[in-house]
Amino acid sequence: MKRIFASLPCTVYQISKSRRQRVLLCAAMMSAMLGFVSPAAVQAATCINLVTDSSLEDGSAWTTKSKSSYSLLSDYLTHSGEQAAYLAGANQAYDILATTVKLPAAQQSLDVTFWWQIQSQESGKYYDNLTVLLVDPQGKTLQNLATLSSRDMSNQWQQHTLDISSFADQTVQLQFVARTDAEAATDFFLDDIEIVACN
Repeated sequence: MKRIFASLPCTVYQISKSRRQRVLLCAAMMSAMLGFVSPAAVQAATCINLVTDSSLEDGSAWTTKSKSSYSLLSDYLTHSGEQAAYLAGANQAYDILATTVKLPAAQQSLDVTFWWQIQSQESGKYYDNLTVLLVDPQGKTLQNLATLSSRDMSNQWQQHTLDISSFADQTVQLQFVARTDAEAATDFFLDDIEIVACN
């Protein structure tokens, strides 16, 4: 194994690459030579986040709607930064947090990722929920990506990742819709919402 590693053509990169980059590149090339990965895997994927103000610090590029007209952006509980989305937290709530993006075409992967935390007074019966939707420019629902409810309550932040690659090359609106019933309110917290495209 030492001989194989020593014989790799790594020296050609020593002028332009840092020591760490050389080590990673050499390791990837050795794996390719030994058949662990294909040579194409040596090239790292390039990923971009399509969402403006993912951490909800100033609310730019986000639209909000609340049945009770309270702000959906708050510093009450955050995953990172100074603000996060705080939906519901009241009985008979109907809140919407949304952003519109143009999804690129021909990506290796296209995912929605977000961090969430749910706190609730409900017990035994779980009627309060948060729905994650993709909607077209005309307001038609393209797909219900996920539904979380008061049953998922936790005192820890958790991350969700959802594949939306089937909607590549479309303009879509990502919506988070919170609904609660008439008693035992539920708090839905969201932060660090991204749509990540990798090629």
